[in-house]
Amino acid sequence: MQNRLSKTVIAVSAASFLGSAIGAGVILGASGIFSVNDRVQSIETALNSQESTGVETTQLDASMLSSAIAEGISAHFDAQRSSAREEKFAAYTLAEETVEGDTWVYGNPDARFTLYTFADTQCSFCQRFHTTPKELVAASDGLVNAQYHPMTIMNRLSEPQAVASECAGQLEGNRAFWVYLDELYTNVDSATTSQSMTDLAGAIGLDEEAFASCLRDQDVIAQVREDNRSAQNQGITGTPTSIIIDHSTGNTETVGGAQPVGAFIEVIRGMINESPSEDAPEDIG
Repeated sequence: MQNRLSKTVIAVSAASFLGSAIGAGVILGASGIFSVNDRVQSIETALNSQESTGVETTQLDASMLSSAIAEGISAHFDAQRSSAREEKFAAYTLAEETVEGDTWVYGNPDARFTLYTFADTQCSFCQRFHTTPKELVAASDGLVNAQYHPMTIMNRLSEPQAVASECAGQLEGNRAFWVYLDELYTNVDSATTSQSMTDLAGAIGLDEEAFASCLRDQDVIAQVREDNRSAQNQGITGTPTSIIIDHSTGNTETVGGAQPVGAFIEVIRGMINESPSEDAPEDIG
């Protein structure tokens, strides 16, 4: 009788919990409900086994129910996070998972042209510009790749946000760098602390503990500062500034400001027209 009563109490508790969750705005998807049901079935099996041996189960039953519900909800939200991560990474398939060297490359690593951009996440013009290199690479059909280099000149958040994007690449690879950089620009006003930047990393599936440790890594901070010095040594005084490099001829063109994709296409067309005919591809864009 006691065991049957325990089972009834468990069923009522489960219904009450799920009713409260729905009332609070928590809606479990198919994967979460399935996981809860799966665990509850295992509890029922255990209860039947305990009942047959005469084991007292009242306290254990409540613990098992709580565990089943927690695991089901956790599985549901893990599935949601995994789906969100896949969606974000799918938007950056033109970025290879790994690249050679110490820079991050979006697009064909062997492209003839590179859009080499110095930018600062705290710069409003850079925020407006940050999707342009991606659009240019997509339009070029392998002719152009993009590289991003931080120039941390705006305010106290410039350097830590640059370090954060560098950490994403170091921990998870080239594509993760570009995905995180996009997340950072999209959430630039809220990613103002180490914790909020770490939360962004967790949202795209990075190890939050390793990421938080990387934010304090003096070698990573020194690398970001070296990028900044490199920009200044090249006479760059504002962001965004992009240098278009023609690897076929060695020629370069500097384009300042948040220019549209069309402006870069015109510059590249001009560089192609000035090159020897045997080096010239058909066109871009």
